[in-house]
Amino acid sequence: MYIHHGICDAGTLFKLYGHLTKIINDLISDKYVDDKQYGVMGSEKGTENVKNNLIGKVDENEELKRNFEARCKGSLLMEAFKPPYERNLSTGFVLKHLNVVETNDFIQNCKEAGITVNTALIAIINTAIVELIKHKIVEKEYFDISYNVAVDNRRYWQEDTSDKLGCIIGSLIHGMKTPVNVREIFWDYAKDLHRSISKAFNEAEHLQQEILRERQQAKDFSYENYISGIPPVLTDFFFTNPGDVTKVIGSKGSQVEMTAMIPYISMQKGNYTNGHLFHTYHGSLQYLLVFSEYYIDTYLAHKLADTVIDLLKTV
Repeated sequence: MYIHHGICDAGTLFKLYGHLTKIINDLISDKYVDDKQYGVMGSEKGTENVKNNLIGKVDENEELKRNFEARCKGSLLMEAFKPPYERNLSTGFVLKHLNVVETNDFIQNCKEAGITVNTALIAIINTAIVELIKHKIVEKEYFDISYNVAVDNRRYWQEDTSDKLGCIIGSLIHGMKTPVNVREIFWDYAKDLHRSISKAFNEAEHLQQEILRERQQAKDFSYENYISGIPPVLTDFFFTNPGDVTKVIGSKGSQVEMTAMIPYISMQKGNYTNGHLFHTYHGSLQYLLVFSEYYIDTYLAHKLADTVIDLLKTV
């Protein structure tokens, strides 16, 4: 089943998987299928209300402007590695996973460190990048790594959003100075990242960035024109993880069960060279690395994914 990302974010996608599976099982079991609506398409009004309340904060926040500009600095992988010999405007992918025991061990490590799984995953990706580039770029004490993190805008709305479907997400551009020896001090580094990114989430910093970006755009700006060419690479990667989707999908023990999902997204027109998409299903962490074949070759993509998996098992 293919659903366009323009009308469907990860939360909506997994809900639709669950509803579809239930309908199929009801049909097989000869149960009555009613016409009750599962949800409604959410509007951007809730998000716009939040943004309107943030305008004054943006006006006063010089640090926001400095950080936003500093984080839109390009890709370290592009700096360290040559592009593919044949540069195609297409998206490649690498699919990996942790088994149930490995997933549980990683989650327990996160709990013991007092940080979220999402924070730890971002820290893992940052560490993987450093492991790949530290011998390719002039030696430094640390690397500035920046990344786009998907944020569910519903969390900021002043209303019940349980039935709101659609693509209701924003993108936080966050960054961390990552030391070259980050693997040796991983959990301390991850705790620092957790404090920083939690503050950004609590302050809806991604919406403040959105206000800032809208102000900086030319009056005649057109997304159609923007993506007709090759958009500039601004950050190192994209990250998303909706968490454990097992209960959302359900169907365990039914005649028809959802066995696996691949929430694939296109990279060739993004402002980053690669994206890291996670979710947990039936206790197993699923990992999809998508990458632009214009910037990254297949060997490097597999090396990056393998390094991420190795770190997930060993940190």
